[in-house]
This record gives sequence, C-alpha cells and structure tokens, in this order.
Amino acid sequence: MLEFHPSMVIVILVVHGAYSFFTHTQLIKNLGWIEYVLVSPSIHGVHHASEEKYLDKNYGDVFVFWDKLFGTFQKEGEPPKYGLTHPVKSYSFLWQHFHYYLEILAACKNETDLKDKLKIIFGHPSNLDQEIRPLLEKRYLQHKVSASYQFKFKGYLNVQIFVCVVLLTLITGLYTVIQNYCYHWC
Repeated sequence: MLEFHPSMVIVILVVHGAYSFFTHTQLIKNLGWIEYVLVSPSIHGVHHASEEKYLDKNYGDVFVFWDKLFGTFQKEGEPPKYGLTHPVKSYSFLWQHFHYYLEILAACKNETDLKDKLKIIFGHPSNLDQEIRPLLEKRYLQHKVSASYQFKFKGYLNVQIFVCVVLLTLITGLYTVIQNYCYHWC
C-alpha cells in the first residue's frame, strides 16, 4: 500500500516549479521528438502570445496531450509577440492580477438579466465590453504627475545607510568575540 508522506509533495512541487521555470526560458526553443509528450519553451510561449492565431492556445502545463485532446494545441509558427491584447496601464501587482475580476463585476452591474450576467462570468473574455477597463483605470489608479519632487528624507536615509554599514562591519569583524560571549553567558 502506498503511504502518503509530506516529502513526496515537496519533491513534486520542487520538480514542477523547476519545470515551469524551464518552460519560460527563451534560450531553448525546440526539443525535437520530446515535444510530442512534454511542453517545451516554444510550445508554452504560444500560450503567452497576443496574436489572434495564438489566443486561447496551449494551456498544458507539463504534458502536450491535454491541448491536443481538447483542441487547444497550436505549434509556434513565427515568433510570438508576448503580452496582452489590451495592455494594462499600471505596474501595480494588485491591479495586474485582479483588474479582470473588477471588469467582470462592473460588467455584471450594467446587466439586468441573469442570463446576460452568466454569459459575462462564464463567457469568452472577448465578449466583455472593452470600454470598462479604461473607466476602472481612471477610477482606481492614480494619475497624479509631479513636475519636480525633492526627496525630503535624503539626509535621514544617508544616516541610516551609514549606521547600517558601520554596524554590519563591526558585527562581522567581531563575530567570534560576540559568539564566544553568547556561548558563555546565554
């Protein structure tokens, strides 16, 4: 009988993370016959492309047969242009990861019929009104431009950096003295 052990999960997560890192490189393109079984950087790159022929393709994470089974496989032709079809106008991590949910919520608020709301929630992203994102960006993102900004805490920051460098140098230089003191008294 196979017994579950937490280390098995850790090994699987590490291998999967390393493989996902590998599929996001551009140093290796074609893996030859291995691409009939495993997802390669070339195959996965199609997933991140913004050209029309590459949209909604190559969702497979490790194995290619899933995309072939569900009809979402697309071999890379010309090199893909990476990005979104409608770029996000913010570097905010939160906005980049959650803007789409706000767009869905705003689109659902505009609809009265339950059937239309369900189409928005479960339908294709291209069916969403493309004017919603600019309105939400205007409402939620800061658009303040400062012509000249002087760093008020420059002196404070310089003192903090100087104190940290001095303390780290002293601690490093006196490490054996501190270690012996702690060993005897702690």
